[in-house]
This record gives sequence, structure tokens and C-alpha cells, in this order.
Amino acid sequence: YAGNMRTTTVVAATITMLLATGCSGGESADQPSDDSDTTTSTITLPTTTSRPTTTSTPTTTSPPEGPDVVGELSTQPRQSDGFLSMGQPTAQLVAVRQANQGTFQRVVLEFAGDTAPQYRIGFESQPVRQPGSGFPVDVPGAAVLQIHAEPASRVDMTKLDFPLTYNGPERISMQGPGPATELVFVGDFESNLYWAVGLTREAPFAVGVLSNPARLVIDIAAG
Repeated sequence: YAGNMRTTTVVAATITMLLATGCSGGESADQPSDDSDTTTSTITLPTTTSRPTTTSTPTTTSPPEGPDVVGELSTQPRQSDGFLSMGQPTAQLVAVRQANQGTFQRVVLEFAGDTAPQYRIGFESQPVRQPGSGFPVDVPGAAVLQIHAEPASRVDMTKLDFPLTYNGPERISMQGPGPATELVFVGDFESNLYWAVGLTREAPFAVGVLSNPARLVIDIAAG
């Protein structure tokens, strides 16, 4: 009887070892099997070819202000409600650009921060003169659209060395087709900033103010 008991014990131990070996499968805890639940947490990202692409266009040909006219087209002068009012900080000009949008030509004056200056924009007779000195400025064309922004400057008057905030070209060719031929810097005097657009003829124009960043936009009808 004792012999039978020893045989039974050995058989039981052997079965226990075989079961333990079969359960482990030879894998450690940090190496889960293929049917482990961790496979369900895998995230598949879309490939770059499935994402919409964004094309950056140079601002000289298509500024990011959009393809639509910013306001009502008319040949009548436009003036902001607060033009020549006191108390507004001087807007610092940082960029000037132009573009042709097919049905209209665009001029953009961009200013630092998010506050655009007040403005008056309208057709003026020749000759165009510098503010302060009165010296004539050559603006080519049979018509002149003058842009007067106030208070605005291309100089930072808050710093001792009065650095230029805009040091770009003072004459910019306008892209056709359209009546506008050249954008010309006229002057900067006592926070009064002047630019002028030379045109082959008077044409309807629209004016808009955009923010973030601050921009004064003038659209000139090409037709």
C-alpha cells in the first residue's frame, strides 16, 4: 500500500509540472502573446497623403486678406469715424504690399499690434506734396488716390534712436491688369502717414480695416 501511495504522489507531481509548463508557454510577463488585449490600444494615424494640403502663396501675389472686395466700391472719398481724433496711440507701419485679385487690385498697409489707425482715402489733384516740407512727389498717372493714415508712422517714436518700423521700398509697382500702376510713399510727418496710388484713370475703390494683425486694405476695381 505504501508503494502505491508513492507512485500516486510522483504521478500527481508530474501532471502538476506539465500543466504549469503548458500555461506559461515559455513567455515572460513583459512579452504578451499575440492575442493579448494590448493590441487593441494601437492607434493608426492617417498618412500624409490623406491630409489636406495648404499652399503658402507669396504675399506679393496674393496677400492673406482674402479674394473678396473688403467693402463697397465707389469713387467717393472714405473717412473713418474717428479721423483726426485725439488720444489714440500712434500705429507703427511694419509692412506694405500689393496684389492683383483678378477683378480688383489690392493695397495693404500693415501695422504692429491689433489697432489700425484712422484714415482718409480719396482722389487728389496733382501735384502730390510731402507733408511738412510741401515738396512735390512724382506719382505717375492721370489720377492719384491718396492714403492718409493718422496717427500713424513708419518710425518708432517711443525709442531714443527712433528706429524705422518699416524700411521697405518707397515705390512699389502695382500688378495688372487694372488702372493702378504704382504705389508711392509720400511722407511721414507728426504721426501723419501718406501713401499715394498712381492710376491711369479714376476707378471705384473700397476700404476695409482688418485685425490680428491690424491692416488697412484698399481694393481698386480693375474693370
